[in-house]
Amino acid sequence: MAGLSEKMIIEYFKTKEITSTILDDYFKVSWNIEGTSIDVFFFLEDDTHVHLRGINFVKIPENAFEKMYKLVNDINNLYNWVKFIVDVEHETIVARIDAVIHLDSCG
Repeated sequence: MAGLSEKMIIEYFKTKEITSTILDDYFKVSWNIEGTSIDVFFFLEDDTHVHLRGINFVKIPENAFEKMYKLVNDINNLYNWVKFIVDVEHETIVARIDAVIHLDSCG
């Protein structure tokens, strides 16, 4: 059974004409923004967890991979809630964030 948070979120995206994919224990919303794509995963187990992932956040030049690892580690040390990852397969930097939501904190 869908939780109240899930129903509210699905209805919100419907009003914006954004389609979501509903699976067994989570649903996913994806869209493209200025040359990158953003995926938002809403985990439904306890009706409070959200995971956001920005794909192709930054394209890494071929000759800069070694420098990127140190840069990404340095940036990760500055931010507690966002994690940046070097995606070697797609030659990009991916940004990820997890959040806990409650009905009184959404809006």
